[in-house]
Amino acid sequence: MLSSRKSRLLVAIGLAVAIFFSAVYVAGRALLARLDPMVREQVVRYLHERFHADVQLAALHITLPHLSKMSLVFHRQRGAIVQVDGEKLTIGRAGIQLLSIQQMHFAVDVASVMEPRKSVQAVSIRGLVITVPPRGENKPAPEDAKQQQDEQRKGKLNVEIEQVDIRDAKLVILPKDKTKHPLDYHIEHLLLTPIAPDSPWNYAADLNIPKPPGHVLSRGKFGPWNADEPGDTFLDGHYQFDNADLSIFNGIAGILSSTGDFKGTLDTIEASGDASVPDFRLKVSGNRVPLRTHFEALIDGTNGNTTLKPVRATLGQTNFTTSGTILKHEDAPARSISLKVNMPVEASNEPVMPLALLKDKTS
Repeated sequence: MLSSRKSRLLVAIGLAVAIFFSAVYVAGRALLARLDPMVREQVVRYLHERFHADVQLAALHITLPHLSKMSLVFHRQRGAIVQVDGEKLTIGRAGIQLLSIQQMHFAVDVASVMEPRKSVQAVSIRGLVITVPPRGENKPAPEDAKQQQDEQRKGKLNVEIEQVDIRDAKLVILPKDKTKHPLDYHIEHLLLTPIAPDSPWNYAADLNIPKPPGHVLSRGKFGPWNADEPGDTFLDGHYQFDNADLSIFNGIAGILSSTGDFKGTLDTIEASGDASVPDFRLKVSGNRVPLRTHFEALIDGTNGNTTLKPVRATLGQTNFTTSGTILKHEDAPARSISLKVNMPVEASNEPVMPLALLKDKTS
């Protein structure tokens, strides 16, 4: 049997070990409790600086899925990756909600939370809505502009984000006329990867276009975000547009496919490419004829109005050129297509689109 002295020694050692691990556990809990408000403050501050707008975050939670509270202390805050979940984030200015997120998730090294340079691993976002207001309606109030200048003098947060993965997003472009419906673009999947701070991001997007309804895959560069005029945010890329149903327009029908390139801003985009409609037809005749075109166009993102520069087209066996506009006039109930067609006289047997105005079914 152990002597009384040895027994007391073992008990003392056991108590010391228990006290040590208890202290480490308490320290880990205290550090974790500190992280919640620190990460929340940094998230709100970063977004406020990025968008020059008010930021509201309903909830933020930090978890340690692969790390115990004691390990958090033993790592000395280095290499300790914690998971962050946020809910119901909104960003707005001048009475307009510019951005809202239902759920977001990202991983961050605890060390970067404590240091000036922040490093954030893959960010996952669901339920994103980006709203682009009409030009001039997002200007900050004079007191807000002064606050921005004061914050800029203090220095911005140095945040590096490796990747942003966005699911179920929507881009909404508000019209100048408040009685008109906004343009909505549903983005099924958007992947953003940064190039350098305050530079455009690489993106890969999978989205649906409302008019004509169809599916688009696109890759290119986006940003940096223009906080004062979101519509001036840079955008370019290459696209593939499939299964676009032209029957949304009165007078014509067919399924369009197109590939091309574009460059500009969210408000104004210049595009060029090739399009084909194997089953193009006029609804009055029903005869199906293949249509192939090479085009250049200027697109107003605020209202969908499009100016077609000379378009080279082949309808059946006939070559022709056309130019014109697709416009929504203020007092008109529907969008109008006005085209000027230059076609050889010998092509009169082809079922050419009449030069009369065509109107779509929707306002």
